[in-house]
Amino acid sequence: MATIFSRAVSIPGGAVFEHDGKKVVYCKRNRGFEMQEVKVRAVSEGRAILSGLPPGTVVALVNPEKKTGGNSKSGGSSTPSLGPGST
Repeated sequence: MATIFSRAVSIPGGAVFEHDGKKVVYCKRNRGFEMQEVKVRAVSEGRAILSGLPPGTVVALVNPEKKTGGNSKSGGSSTPSLGPGST
């Protein structure tokens, strides 16, 4: 029997962020990170099962758009949001 997650990848749940109401990850590209929308299929024990992300992609564990020092100019939420009602 084929699994419904056959084209999915697993990453730390803290690497999934919400931006403008969508789930995103920040993928390592050249000298920085690029935001990429993903679909969260499941969350379990601190891991997120995603589709829309190629296997082996390096993702940021903290939001690279969030400025350190307290003042963030980003409009999106920088905190991970993976709760039951956040699909």
